Amino acid sequence: MEETHVWADARERELWLEFQKQMDSKDTSHWLYGSSGGNGRPVDLGYWMGFKISEAYFKNAADKKHSGARYAPDKRLQRVLEGEPVCREV
Repeated sequence: MEETHVWADARERELWLEFQKQMDSKDTSHWLYGSSGGNGRPVDLGYWMGFKISEAYFKNAADKKHSGARYAPDKRLQRVLEGEPVCREV
């Protein structure tokens, strides 16, 4: 997994822009499971993206002690991301 983070961190802006275009799609094949890799791209980048989203949410939370409770898995991604940029450069 460390190799994935090194590879993806170097391409964070590019991956975030790509993800934004596809995040509402039901097709996860480009982001999850074995078919998501290819041409030097690591598989399962969706997990890295989820980590980055969670990291940004926590960093931007005013109340870090209770921010985990607010970031519940049943909430829509759009609501979590509202007003909170994931990629530092976007």
